[in-house]
Parts: sequence; C-alpha cells; structure tokens
Amino acid sequence: MPRHVAISAWENGFFGWDTAVAATACGAPFLYTDAGTPNVDLDRLAALCPTLLVGRTVGAGHFHQLEVPDQVNAMIDRFVAVALPRGAGGRDDPAGRS
Repeated sequence: MPRHVAISAWENGFFGWDTAVAATACGAPFLYTDAGTPNVDLDRLAALCPTLLVGRTVGAGHFHQLEVPDQVNAMIDRFVAVALPRGAGGRDDPAGRS
C-alpha cells in the first residue's frame, strides 16, 4: 500500500483509537474470545461495556481460532444463541436472515 495510506491507518486507526469511548458507546452484543494473552483489561472492558460476553479458550495462544477452532466455534454458537433473541436475525429467525 502507499506509504501515506499506511501512516494514516496507524495514526488514525491505532494511535487515534479510543477504546473507552468505543466500549461505552457499544450497545450491541459483544463477544470477546480470550486466549489468555495480556492484551486487554477485561475487567475494565466489562465495566465500560455491559453487553460484553467473554469466552476463554484452553491450550492455545494468540491464534486460538486456528489452534482450537472447535472451542472458538462453540463460543460463537453459544453467543449467537444467548445474545440474539429468536427472530432478531439469529439462526432461528423465521424470516431466514442469519
């Protein structure tokens, strides 16, 4: 990518990102799959975002979706079942949306 695009992405998308503001504004169901890597303060995130659900994988690192996909997929399935009420676009939506 062009240098100016890369620099802009880092400046605005990484350094300029305010996680607290985004988490506080989040009203949608939010699933965080955690592999135990120390890259987020889950207690603070839960305090800022009451819709947060956390799933923790076992026996994997940062790329847990590749290392233990059965665990991650089960978490996503459970999240969809719990966080999306029937008829709201979830798997059991009679309109067929998913």
